[in-house]
Amino acid sequence: MKNFVPYLLPIAIILFIMVFLFINPSITGFAIAEKKLNTEIVVNTHDGKYLPMDSIVVVHLDDQKKNMKIGDFIEKTKQDFKLDELGYTGDKVYKLDISEFEFDKIQRGEHAIKIEITYNDAVLSSDEKLITFWFFF
Repeated sequence: MKNFVPYLLPIAIILFIMVFLFINPSITGFAIAEKKLNTEIVVNTHDGKYLPMDSIVVVHLDDQKKNMKIGDFIEKTKQDFKLDELGYTGDKVYKLDISEFEFDKIQRGEHAIKIEITYNDAVLSSDEKLITFWFFF
């Protein structure tokens, strides 16, 4: 019996942990991944050129399409802007995270993104690129 005394406590702890795990399996200790698409939508303005106030930023992500008025876009960036009767102007770079466009679920992997600025159904500016969506913890 004296030979078993040093082993009783570790065996009892292991048995307790095994019983606890079978009784309450919802506690696992695993972290939950937060899905985040990390990319910015960029709109540039330049001195001497005007971006009309009624322009729309259109973002195509695979088969999804989301729109935002240029005024709302610039306001969400919380940056200074220059606006006159012809529209937005000045040498400015406005950046807004794509999450502001509230796309539906996006699968992990590479995705085609197309960013357009439109005015009265005419495309003023267009840019396309590939982005990669990963899981972040």
